[in-house]
Amino acid sequence: MTILKIFLFFSLIKYLSAECSGLIDGISLNFVNPNGISLLKSESARCLNMLTCDVLSAPSETIIEWIYNGKVVRSNSAEEEEFTKIISSSSNTQNNRKELGLSETSHRICFHDLLNSNGGNKKKKRSIYGIGADIRCKVRLACNPLISIESGPFDLLELSSPPPPPLLSRKIIDLKEGKRKSRSLRSAPSISLITSSRMEIAGGIIKLICKVEGEPEPKIDWNLMAVDGNELLIPKQIEEIPLLRN
Repeated sequence: MTILKIFLFFSLIKYLSAECSGLIDGISLNFVNPNGISLLKSESARCLNMLTCDVLSAPSETIIEWIYNGKVVRSNSAEEEEFTKIISSSSNTQNNRKELGLSETSHRICFHDLLNSNGGNKKKKRSIYGIGADIRCKVRLACNPLISIESGPFDLLELSSPPPPPLLSRKIIDLKEGKRKSRSLRSAPSISLITSSRMEIAGGIIKLICKVEGEPEPKIDWNLMAVDGNELLIPKQIEEIPLLRN
């Protein structure tokens, strides 16, 4: 039984490594910030303390997990699985074309959203100041989940100010009907996931990410800019480009 387990383990490694093949400079996975998590200056009133986990990787597809008190409270694994299905059927993959696949991705989450998750512990009382909270981010390569890095705990002393209680919804009374209703409040858009930079050889297929949270659901517009900052004409409607996802 032990020999069988070892054989299956190495077979899995061989299979996953093949999924990461085709990179000119090989695979890599590193934090941009030595500490892993850093505090991002936020200009949104929705979140005064935005945490960011910036990763430099090849290939570009990574799975991020935000961990609060030992529990995974947010992950983008489902989105990466969807893209993997799209990219696997492309002509670029079928022809085994070499690529750089180097990308810098910024994964962001509001500190107060983490506190609301309560680290997956429903019995533990929440603290709006996050005292005693252990916050980390773990990143894995989508093509080989065995290759991963994990940050140390975020230093809560870096917070610019104690986070205010969130205003997610409020109760209002309809005087005409005498009924109590729930209505969501508007919240300013906030970027939670974005491709900061991407390097690829000409003709290669790339994925650019921009995920935004807000109420109502924000609209994302893509613009193609030249190196000098001038906007370029886009040859077709952005919706017609299948590998560009919001």
